[in-house]
Amino acid sequence: MRNDGYLETGVHGRLVLLTYIIYILMNKPIPVEIDHENGIRHDNRWSNLRDRTHQQNRQNRGAQYNSTSSYPGVSWKERNQKWVAQINIDGRRKHLGLFTTEESAYSAYLNAADKHGIAVRRLAQPEPTETMMIDDNEGLPSILSFSEDIADAEAPEPLPVGEYVGQIIATEVRMSQRDTKYVAVTFSIAPDEYPADYDMANAPDGKQVVYRRVSAEDDRQSRFRMRQFCEAIGAAMSKQINPQDWLGLEARLTIEHDEYEGVNRENITRVNPV
Repeated sequence: MRNDGYLETGVHGRLVLLTYIIYILMNKPIPVEIDHENGIRHDNRWSNLRDRTHQQNRQNRGAQYNSTSSYPGVSWKERNQKWVAQINIDGRRKHLGLFTTEESAYSAYLNAADKHGIAVRRLAQPEPTETMMIDDNEGLPSILSFSEDIADAEAPEPLPVGEYVGQIIATEVRMSQRDTKYVAVTFSIAPDEYPADYDMANAPDGKQVVYRRVSAEDDRQSRFRMRQFCEAIGAAMSKQINPQDWLGLEARLTIEHDEYEGVNRENITRVNPV
């Protein structure tokens, strides 16, 4: 797969787009440009391909912001090695967070669109395909290089105590040391939320703070706490809750400080609606 999402195959020593091969196999003339009906560039089912002019093809492209993803509002951030989700709200680009998968970033994009009442073209997600497992450690250097001497490294300054708007970028159901189930919710606080006198160098890409007070136990108190949290982030509620549906939702966070391993850090003490 190319970086832009299109599939290629080798023919007589040359790389050729798979869509062209499909048109040849179907005994159809190759058009000037081939468009994917659902916008997913590696979904090469014949029912998903259509002839388009260059202008029509441009109009059907869902991904924005120089995206390397097939999904609208999703692009690859080389510096962080993660997928970033963004959306335009009232003419301003809003950062929705960094994600390990395209699907998670796209989910955050759709949640943000629903929350702000923005009409977007929704793409059908492709069926899972078999992938090759690779060793993530292969090719990693044995010598680590840093931008400054580690002996001079200092702890980052935590955000000042106060209230900030944070966006959910990750959720994970965990077991506590007391064998109780809870949801760890990671909020991302964007740099534009920082106070004017806060040094951006502490966290140039935003602060990520984990909230661990969402109990997932099925008792009366835990269910009520879950209701309070869902109301604070504007999440749907029923007998079944999928924390992954919270991705992209926002809340107003009360930040205080605590100490961990001798270092001051941010701690979320309260979650309120925006």
